[in-house]
Amino acid sequence: MRIEGVTRRACSFGEDWPITNGRVCPTNGGIMAQVATARLNAGERFPERRAAPRFDFDAHFEIVDPLEQTKIAGRVTVISQKGCFALTQEPFNQRGVVRTRIRKDDSVFETWAWATPSRPDSDTGVVLVFMDTPPEQSKVLEAWLSSLAAR
Repeated sequence: MRIEGVTRRACSFGEDWPITNGRVCPTNGGIMAQVATARLNAGERFPERRAAPRFDFDAHFEIVDPLEQTKIAGRVTVISQKGCFALTQEPFNQRGVVRTRIRKDDSVFETWAWATPSRPDSDTGVVLVFMDTPPEQSKVLEAWLSSLAAR
């Protein structure tokens, strides 16, 4: 779609440049810049850039901070190959490496993870990024994810 004769603010100096053949044409002989003329819906400008698909999940979890020796429990609600999001029963507002244990039915997945509070305004959610997962534990996670992907 091309727009002819429409004026659009196209530079940081506040100059209005006419648009011809879908390109901004500066009247002062400067550089031509391509203009996107189509309307985009929210989220369409950039493609999905996730390294691994995420799945809704429901499992019990607990994390242990090895330095503070504190335990926090809750429910994992979203999981992927790289990590998960969990709702905690108690406020969680620290960042760092934690020992993570997730239980689903009779299987248990244990690994180290980097924990980050989900949002500054919410004390009850934590994002866990899995790290240094042993191969036998990776098999447990892969089994869960393959069953979720099959749905």
